[in-house]
Amino acid sequence: ALYAYTMALKQEHLRNAPGLDKVLYDSKLDVVKHALGLHTAVSRVQGGKLKAKKEIRIAGLFREAAPEFLRMIVVHELAHLREFEHNKAFYQLCEHMLPGYHQLEFDTTMHFLQKYLPTNGHILDAGGGPGRYSVALAQRGYEMTLLDFTPANLEYAKRRIARAGVKRQVKDVLEGSVTDLSRFPDNSFDA
Repeated sequence: ALYAYTMALKQEHLRNAPGLDKVLYDSKLDVVKHALGLHTAVSRVQGGKLKAKKEIRIAGLFREAAPEFLRMIVVHELAHLREFEHNKAFYQLCEHMLPGYHQLEFDTTMHFLQKYLPTNGHILDAGGGPGRYSVALAQRGYEMTLLDFTPANLEYAKRRIARAGVKRQVKDVLEGSVTDLSRFPDNSFDA
């Protein structure tokens, strides 16, 4: 059923994109392992020839999720058939395939964050960009620290935080990389 569902969306929006050999739910993918979906090309040698098969794997938790959440993650993975990077063209394609994609992606992420975050505490929004999630979580009572690599994102985040009236809940907006969290002592955050 998932393969047919995915292929119908592909046929509707991405007829000329590379084919898919397999689409499946994968119980090893989940929010805790930082992946809700994956697109891969598996290469194997068969009969002396190299054969590549394209696969999409969707986290098993989407079996019980709202149908619109499943559609969002399938659209996201299908868009990677054309755009490998999460760039402007990628998100424009997602929005074309699923109008309202950006809001649905946000709603899906917030749904799963609420499911896995502690009921309160100090959260590090690493790679938090323009602060959308920091603001939303601060509005839900969390203390937040936002870390991002891009100064322009940080300036935008500061304005967004001020407009939302959550300056007291957002403890810091810092420039830095998610690959180097050494500035933070161990156990600085609850999540």
